[in-house]
Amino acid sequence: MPITARYVVLKVHLYLGLVAALFLLILSATGTVMAFEHDIERWLNPKLWVVTVGQRQLPEDELIGIAQRTFSPARRRSRSDIAACGCRSSHANDRSRGCLYQPLDRKR
Repeated sequence: MPITARYVVLKVHLYLGLVAALFLLILSATGTVMAFEHDIERWLNPKLWVVTVGQRQLPEDELIGIAQRTFSPARRRSRSDIAACGCRSSHANDRSRGCLYQPLDRKR
């Protein structure tokens, strides 16, 4: 078979297509893993996604206290707390009204 321009173009087209197909196969496989990452994680480690219920439900005040002790000194009053004490955002930092946002303790 004589080597013609058509033969060369077809062979180049064949090999470039195979390289592109390999690239697209890798791209789609990694994209699939990324798209289903959480489902795969649940499938591989089902024990991480099961929550066991404690002996009793804690009251809201106790849960808030635990969260404040755990994440102290980053405590901050919520908007509902400010509204409940009659504060407006214009004087939310007024100590005399008792509506002070508690700032983070930053080292300067």
